[in-house]
Amino acid sequence: MGKITKFSKFNYIPFSYTFKTRITTLTERLSWIFLFPAFLLYCALIYNLSLVFVVVSFVAVMCCYEIGYISNDVKTVKGERDPTLRLSNNSSINYERRFFSLVACRCIISASIIIFVGWYFSYFYAYLLFFYLVVLSLIFYIHNSVRSRFNIITYFSLVSLRYLIPLVMLEGKLELLIVILSFPLCRSIEHSCKTKYDMHFIRKIVVNPDFFRFFYYLFLVVFSMISYHFTDFLSIKEVSLFIYFLFFRSIALIMSIKGVGYRKKHRSYDW
Repeated sequence: MGKITKFSKFNYIPFSYTFKTRITTLTERLSWIFLFPAFLLYCALIYNLSLVFVVVSFVAVMCCYEIGYISNDVKTVKGERDPTLRLSNNSSINYERRFFSLVACRCIISASIIIFVGWYFSYFYAYLLFFYLVVLSLIFYIHNSVRSRFNIITYFSLVSLRYLIPLVMLEGKLELLIVILSFPLCRSIEHSCKTKYDMHFIRKIVVNPDFFRFFYYLFLVVFSMISYHFTDFLSIKEVSLFIYFLFFRSIALIMSIKGVGYRKKHRSYDW
């Protein structure tokens, strides 16, 4: 066995593991920022939500997410026949040795955020945040424990909660549905295209992810604009959320066609 490399204290900081193993290139990081935290902030602005709550709950969500990531990469992969290895042998040993301290650190940060929310806002939102973080963690545990098509459902639940928890102050069910349509549903459809699920009929639809994303959001924009002009079902706010994603996906499609930027090839897909 080779020499075990030094373990950086930076690994205890939230987001460090995500950037180390999931979002590693500059293109991916810029895309992630635009599609996730920037989108949450945009929702907060147009719906007049508390930016403080959105930001701190976003951090708490990512702490729980990283616990799930670390657990999957250190524990779950040991029982898989063909695992996706995101850590080198040395890094895996380091993270396994410090697994409980890494989890404890992120739990303490999440707990501190819940206490802060109870003090700064109300106990109601603190209890609500605590409840949804527990649900998120439980679903992540199930997601890491099961290896079947059921993972498509758990994945959709995880992505939906990742977006909805920071926006829990949204009171309307329609707005929550719009958020789910804006990203979680689209991403879950793409996730179902993994070869291990053997979902041929969906893979025939999502032949190219960039084209699929573009036409997915183009359809939502056209539908929402028609609904906005001829009914009272949607407001201009909901239309703008779809335009937000269409704008980004249009740029991504152009970059893909021109071969600009770098996207990692994931062996779980045939793309």
